[in-house]
Amino acid sequence: MGTPVVAALASILILLPAHAQPRLVLTVNGAKRATVAPGQAVTVHVAVSGGPAPAIAMVIGPDGIGSHPVRSVPGDVVITIPKDASLGPRRVGALAGTKPGEILESDAVELDVERADAPVSLWVQSPKVFFEHPGYELPTLLVARFADGTSPDARRSSRVRFTSSDETVATVNREGLVRAVAPGRATVTVLYRTDSGAVTLPLDVDVPAPRLAPSRYSLTFAEQAVGTASAPQRITLTNRAIGPIGIIEVKTTPYFAQTNDCPRERLPAGASCTISVMFRPITSGEGPGELEISHTASALPLTIPLRGIGR
Repeated sequence: MGTPVVAALASILILLPAHAQPRLVLTVNGAKRATVAPGQAVTVHVAVSGGPAPAIAMVIGPDGIGSHPVRSVPGDVVITIPKDASLGPRRVGALAGTKPGEILESDAVELDVERADAPVSLWVQSPKVFFEHPGYELPTLLVARFADGTSPDARRSSRVRFTSSDETVATVNREGLVRAVAPGRATVTVLYRTDSGAVTLPLDVDVPAPRLAPSRYSLTFAEQAVGTASAPQRITLTNRAIGPIGIIEVKTTPYFAQTNDCPRERLPAGASCTISVMFRPITSGEGPGELEISHTASALPLTIPLRGIGR
């Protein structure tokens, strides 16, 4: 919560007995989750469990929710969702003062802002997604155009699904973030589905081969004991450009290490060098990372995903 919210709460703090450990309980339209259309109102109820009630609480949420005082606990506040609000779920919570320097916080409830009708069309910033080379991500800015003339941001709508035709070339996450995996072409399809209909939009994805071309576009390591290093896996870099390429820096994120024989000043056209990558977990669990290669053929470094599991 931001400084203005904390400052507002400071002005409403009340003193409770030292042994009291109350807990705020929050519901929206009588439940832990509710769906509401833009322009409609919801009722948020704030109660307290396990101790004396604070005199006042503050209901807080992002993106069209804002901050709303509840001047008596238990009590209600009615929140009207803006007509131009972006679509998708939000997490709404409540805060209250218990005693100076302490703030009581509720568990969050979910408020999903959605429309019942299907849009007449979908719009994105570009129907073609072009990457300079693999390893990079681009967001999809998705707008749904409805018959009443409104055009809300729909990237996070629970009615939207993004899928990739070929995840070996490009992947896409729940919110439309497209990642280039390896050279090739793929199609990302956007689907907006409601009970009244569905609208789709295809996006062409083009991932060219980089001029400094790796032999592998990802590395996955077997489970490795914490505190030990795996056997190295090797990637060969080949200069596919017509002139030399300088290798500025080669580095890995934590949990991984590398050695290489790449020349720092110039790798001649057609020449190759080798990078050996090792997985060195320092804690148990999954350890995703990246190998990053900065070079003179691009302003953006070449990044290769790394994955391993410490045990």
